[in-house]
Amino acid sequence: KYIIVKKLHTNGHIVGMTGDGVNDTAALKKADIGIAVAGATDAARSASDIVLTTPGLSVIVDAIIGSRKIFQRMKSYSIYSISMCVRVVIVFVILTTVYNWYFPTIAIVLLAVLNDLCMISISRDRVLPSEMPDKWNPYNVFASAIGYGCYLSLSTLILFEVVTNTTFFQDTFNLSTLNKEQLVGLIYLQISVGGLSTIFMTRSRNLFFLERPALIVVGAFIVAQVFASVIGAYGLNNFHGFDGAGWGYVLVGWVWSLIW
Repeated sequence: KYIIVKKLHTNGHIVGMTGDGVNDTAALKKADIGIAVAGATDAARSASDIVLTTPGLSVIVDAIIGSRKIFQRMKSYSIYSISMCVRVVIVFVILTTVYNWYFPTIAIVLLAVLNDLCMISISRDRVLPSEMPDKWNPYNVFASAIGYGCYLSLSTLILFEVVTNTTFFQDTFNLSTLNKEQLVGLIYLQISVGGLSTIFMTRSRNLFFLERPALIVVGAFIVAQVFASVIGAYGLNNFHGFDGAGWGYVLVGWVWSLIW
Protein backbone atom coordinates (compact mmCIF):
# COMPACT_ATOMS: atom_id res chain seq x y z
CA LYS A 1 0.00 0.00 0.00
CA TYR A 2 2.88 2.34 0.79
CA ILE A 3 4.44 1.66 -2.61
CA ILE A 4 1.11 2.35 -4.36
CA VAL A 5 0.72 5.69 -2.56
CA LYS A 6 4.32 6.63 -3.38
CA LYS A 7 3.82 5.72 -7.05
CA LEU A 8 0.66 7.84 -7.26
CA HIS A 9 2.58 10.78 -5.74
CA THR A 10 5.30 10.32 -8.35
CA ASN A 11 2.63 10.60 -11.06
CA GLY A 12 1.41 13.91 -9.60
CA HIS A 13 -1.74 12.69 -7.87
CA ILE A 14 -3.17 13.86 -4.55
CA VAL A 15 -3.77 10.70 -2.55
CA GLY A 16 -6.23 9.82 0.17
CA MET A 17 -5.83 6.54 2.04
CA THR A 18 -8.12 4.66 4.39
CA GLY A 19 -7.00 1.99 6.80
CA ASP A 20 -7.60 0.35 10.13
CA GLY A 21 -4.62 -1.80 11.00
CA VAL A 22 -0.97 -1.54 11.96
CA ASN A 23 0.00 -2.65 8.44
CA ASP A 24 -1.70 0.47 7.05
CA THR A 25 0.27 2.92 9.19
CA ALA A 26 3.05 3.66 6.71
CA ALA A 27 0.61 4.27 3.83
CA LEU A 28 -1.64 6.43 6.00
CA LYS A 29 1.34 8.56 6.98
CA LYS A 30 2.59 8.86 3.39
CA ALA A 31 -0.78 9.84 1.89
CA ASP A 32 -1.83 13.49 1.63
CA ILE A 33 -4.89 12.63 3.71
CA GLY A 34 -4.80 9.56 5.92
CA ILE A 35 -8.18 8.42 7.17
CA ALA A 36 -8.58 5.89 9.98
CA VAL A 37 -11.94 4.15 9.86
CA ALA A 38 -14.11 3.43 12.90
CA GLY A 39 -12.57 0.74 15.09
CA ALA A 40 -9.03 1.32 13.77
CA THR A 41 -6.02 0.49 15.90
CA ASP A 42 -4.27 3.18 17.92
CA ALA A 43 -1.30 3.05 15.53
CA ALA A 44 -3.54 3.72 12.53
CA ARG A 45 -5.32 6.52 14.35
CA SER A 46 -2.09 8.28 15.31
CA ALA A 47 -0.78 8.12 11.74
CA SER A 48 -3.98 9.53 10.24
CA ASP A 49 -5.17 13.07 9.59
CA ILE A 50 -8.85 12.16 10.03
CA VAL A 51 -10.40 9.57 12.34
CA LEU A 52 -13.91 8.37 11.57
CA THR A 53 -16.07 7.71 14.62
CA THR A 54 -19.01 6.04 12.90
CA PRO A 55 -19.04 2.96 10.62
CA GLY A 56 -19.08 3.46 6.86
CA LEU A 57 -17.13 5.49 4.31
CA SER A 58 -19.84 7.82 2.99
CA VAL A 59 -18.86 10.47 5.53
CA ILE A 60 -15.56 10.85 3.63
CA VAL A 61 -17.47 12.37 0.72
CA ASP A 62 -19.10 14.87 3.09
CA ALA A 63 -15.67 15.75 4.52
CA ILE A 64 -14.21 16.33 1.04
CA ILE A 65 -17.11 18.54 -0.01
CA GLY A 66 -16.98 20.48 3.27
CA SER A 67 -13.23 21.04 3.04
CA ARG A 68 -13.48 22.28 -0.55
CA LYS A 69 -16.18 24.74 0.48
CA ILE A 70 -13.98 26.01 3.30
CA PHE A 71 -11.09 26.41 0.85
CA GLN A 72 -13.26 28.48 -1.51
CA ARG A 73 -14.33 30.76 1.35
CA MET A 74 -10.74 31.22 2.53
CA LYS A 75 -9.55 31.98 -0.99
CA SER A 76 -12.29 34.55 -1.67
CA TYR A 77 -11.65 36.30 1.65
CA SER A 78 -7.88 36.35 1.04
CA ILE A 79 -8.28 37.95 -2.39
CA TYR A 80 -10.76 40.47 -1.00
CA SER A 81 -8.55 41.44 1.96
CA ILE A 82 -5.40 41.85 -0.10
CA SER A 83 -7.19 43.84 -2.81
CA MET A 84 -8.59 46.22 -0.20
CA CYS A 85 -5.13 46.78 1.28
CA VAL A 86 -3.74 47.49 -2.18
CA ARG A 87 -6.55 49.91 -2.89
CA VAL A 88 -6.24 51.82 0.37
CA VAL A 89 -2.49 52.22 -0.04
CA ILE A 90 -2.63 53.35 -3.68
CA VAL A 91 -5.59 55.72 -3.27
CA PHE A 92 -4.47 57.51 -0.13
CA VAL A 93 -0.81 57.75 -1.11
CA ILE A 94 -1.78 59.40 -4.41
CA LEU A 95 -4.43 61.66 -2.85
CA THR A 96 -1.98 62.77 -0.17
CA THR A 97 1.13 63.27 -2.29
CA VAL A 98 -0.37 64.43 -5.59
CA TYR A 99 -3.52 66.29 -4.52
CA ASN A 100 -2.44 67.30 -0.99
CA TRP A 101 -5.79 65.98 0.27
CA TYR A 102 -6.03 64.07 3.51
CA PHE A 103 -8.55 61.36 4.39
CA PRO A 104 -9.40 61.43 8.12
CA THR A 105 -8.11 58.56 10.23
CA ILE A 106 -11.55 58.09 11.79
CA ALA A 107 -12.97 57.36 8.32
CA ILE A 108 -10.36 54.66 7.70
CA VAL A 109 -11.18 53.11 11.08
CA LEU A 110 -14.90 53.07 10.24
CA LEU A 111 -14.17 51.43 6.89
CA ALA A 112 -12.03 48.75 8.50
CA VAL A 113 -14.44 47.99 11.35
CA LEU A 114 -17.65 47.92 9.32
CA ASN A 115 -16.29 45.97 6.37
CA ASP A 116 -14.37 43.46 8.50
CA LEU A 117 -17.41 42.83 10.67
CA CYS A 118 -19.44 42.31 7.53
CA MET A 119 -16.87 39.84 6.21
CA ILE A 120 -17.51 37.51 9.15
CA SER A 121 -20.59 36.41 7.21
CA ILE A 122 -18.39 34.90 4.49
CA SER A 123 -17.83 31.92 6.80
CA ARG A 124 -21.48 31.00 6.18
CA ASP A 125 -21.49 31.76 2.48
CA ARG A 126 -23.10 29.46 -0.07
CA VAL A 127 -20.27 28.23 -2.29
CA LEU A 128 -19.88 25.54 -4.92
CA PRO A 129 -17.13 22.99 -4.19
CA SER A 130 -14.61 22.49 -6.96
CA GLU A 131 -14.80 19.32 -9.02
CA MET A 132 -11.05 18.68 -8.73
CA PRO A 133 -8.80 18.79 -5.63
CA ASP A 134 -7.87 22.35 -4.67
CA LYS A 135 -4.32 23.58 -4.46
CA TRP A 136 -3.18 26.82 -2.88
CA ASN A 137 -1.65 29.08 -5.52
CA PRO A 138 -0.32 32.28 -3.91
CA TYR A 139 0.73 33.75 -7.26
CA ASN A 140 -2.82 33.50 -8.56
CA VAL A 141 -4.24 34.93 -5.33
CA PHE A 142 -1.88 37.92 -5.26
CA ALA A 143 -2.22 38.59 -8.99
CA SER A 144 -6.02 38.62 -8.76
CA ALA A 145 -5.98 40.76 -5.61
CA ILE A 146 -3.56 43.31 -7.04
CA GLY A 147 -5.62 43.49 -10.23
CA TYR A 148 -8.82 44.15 -8.28
CA GLY A 149 -7.04 46.65 -6.03
CA CYS A 150 -5.60 48.67 -8.92
CA TYR A 151 -8.92 48.69 -10.76
CA LEU A 152 -10.81 49.91 -7.69
CA SER A 153 -8.13 52.51 -7.02
CA LEU A 154 -8.61 53.86 -10.53
CA SER A 155 -12.36 54.18 -9.97
CA THR A 156 -11.84 56.26 -6.80
CA LEU A 157 -9.13 58.48 -8.27
CA ILE A 158 -11.17 59.26 -11.40
CA LEU A 159 -14.20 60.13 -9.26
CA PHE A 160 -12.03 62.42 -7.12
CA GLU A 161 -10.65 64.10 -10.24
CA VAL A 162 -14.11 64.63 -11.75
CA VAL A 163 -15.56 66.06 -8.55
CA THR A 164 -12.67 68.38 -7.71
CA ASN A 165 -11.58 69.62 -11.13
CA THR A 166 -14.77 69.65 -13.19
CA THR A 167 -18.37 70.82 -12.80
CA PHE A 168 -19.85 67.72 -14.42
CA PHE A 169 -22.17 66.76 -11.56
CA GLN A 170 -23.17 70.38 -10.93
CA ASP A 171 -24.04 71.01 -14.59
CA THR A 172 -25.63 67.62 -15.30
CA PHE A 173 -27.50 66.88 -12.08
CA ASN A 174 -27.68 70.36 -10.51
CA LEU A 175 -25.72 69.24 -7.44
CA SER A 176 -23.84 71.61 -5.18
CA THR A 177 -20.07 71.98 -5.17
CA LEU A 178 -18.38 69.97 -2.41
CA ASN A 179 -15.75 71.41 -0.12
CA LYS A 180 -12.88 69.29 1.20
CA GLU A 181 -14.79 68.15 4.29
CA GLN A 182 -17.89 67.14 2.31
CA LEU A 183 -15.75 65.33 -0.25
CA VAL A 184 -14.67 62.99 2.54
CA GLY A 185 -18.25 61.74 2.80
CA LEU A 186 -18.43 60.93 -0.91
CA ILE A 187 -15.05 59.20 -1.07
CA TYR A 188 -15.83 57.26 2.09
CA LEU A 189 -19.07 55.96 0.60
CA GLN A 190 -17.54 55.09 -2.77
CA ILE A 191 -14.69 53.16 -1.17
CA SER A 192 -17.10 51.33 1.12
CA VAL A 193 -19.64 50.34 -1.55
CA GLY A 194 -17.13 49.57 -4.29
CA GLY A 195 -14.80 47.75 -1.94
CA LEU A 196 -17.30 45.51 -0.19
CA SER A 197 -19.01 44.71 -3.50
CA THR A 198 -15.75 43.07 -4.56
CA ILE A 199 -16.57 40.08 -2.36
CA PHE A 200 -19.28 39.11 -4.84
CA MET A 201 -16.59 38.93 -7.52
CA THR A 202 -13.91 37.13 -5.52
CA ARG A 203 -16.31 34.44 -4.30
CA SER A 204 -17.29 33.40 -7.83
CA ARG A 205 -15.35 31.27 -10.26
CA ASN A 206 -17.71 32.28 -13.08
CA LEU A 207 -19.77 35.42 -13.67
CA PHE A 208 -20.80 36.65 -10.23
CA PHE A 209 -24.54 36.66 -10.97
CA LEU A 210 -24.44 32.94 -11.86
CA GLU A 211 -23.49 31.92 -8.30
CA ARG A 212 -26.03 33.04 -5.73
CA PRO A 213 -24.48 34.11 -2.40
CA ALA A 214 -25.95 33.17 0.95
CA LEU A 215 -28.65 35.45 2.32
CA ILE A 216 -26.51 36.25 5.36
CA VAL A 217 -23.78 37.65 3.07
CA VAL A 218 -26.28 39.78 1.14
CA GLY A 219 -27.91 40.92 4.39
CA ALA A 220 -24.56 41.89 5.95
CA PHE A 221 -23.65 43.84 2.82
CA ILE A 222 -26.97 45.74 2.84
CA VAL A 223 -26.73 46.62 6.54
CA ALA A 224 -23.12 47.81 6.22
CA GLN A 225 -23.84 49.93 3.15
CA VAL A 226 -27.00 51.48 4.58
CA PHE A 227 -24.86 52.60 7.50
CA ALA A 228 -22.15 53.82 5.11
CA SER A 229 -24.76 55.74 3.08
CA VAL A 230 -26.04 57.53 6.16
CA ILE A 231 -22.49 58.44 7.19
CA GLY A 232 -21.69 59.56 3.63
CA ALA A 233 -24.77 61.78 3.55
CA TYR A 234 -24.51 63.37 6.99
CA GLY A 235 -20.87 62.83 7.95
CA LEU A 236 -19.65 63.17 11.52
CA ASN A 237 -20.56 66.81 12.06
CA ASN A 238 -17.17 67.87 10.67
CA PHE A 239 -15.41 65.79 13.33
CA HIS A 240 -11.76 65.55 12.20
CA GLY A 241 -12.79 67.14 8.92
CA PHE A 242 -15.46 64.51 8.12
CA ASP A 243 -18.64 66.12 6.81
CA GLY A 244 -21.52 64.71 4.78
CA ALA A 245 -21.87 65.03 1.00
CA GLY A 246 -25.67 64.93 0.96
CA TRP A 247 -28.03 62.35 -0.51
CA GLY A 248 -27.51 63.55 -4.06
CA TYR A 249 -23.86 62.61 -3.93
CA VAL A 250 -24.72 59.40 -2.08
CA LEU A 251 -26.65 58.40 -5.19
CA VAL A 252 -23.64 59.43 -7.30
CA GLY A 253 -21.38 57.22 -5.17
CA TRP A 254 -23.68 54.21 -5.55
CA VAL A 255 -24.15 54.58 -9.29
CA TRP A 256 -20.44 55.20 -9.82
CA SER A 257 -19.54 52.07 -7.85
CA LEU A 258 -22.08 49.92 -9.66
CA ILE A 259 -20.89 51.11 -13.08
CA TRP A 260 -17.30 50.25 -12.23
